[in-house]
Amino acid sequence: MAISAVRTYIVRMNEKDVVDKLGPPDEIVDRSQRMRRHKWACSTCRELMISPEPIPFPAQCRRCGGIFFEAVKVDRE
Repeated sequence: MAISAVRTYIVRMNEKDVVDKLGPPDEIVDRSQRMRRHKWACSTCRELMISPEPIPFPAQCRRCGGIFFEAVKVDRE
């Protein structure tokens, strides 16, 4: 009985109700706008991966085999 009441409530919500409850929607980013960097640091061993072209993220760490990376900001002078 409670599940049908929840479904009815959700179905009756309009866009404003959803935004009020969940906040504004995330920005939709296409492939060309994704975060791309020349430098990435492995989150496990801190090995620095440097690419001549900006890439979304490296495939795997050469040193530890980790797959988690942090973007490294490049300071412009």
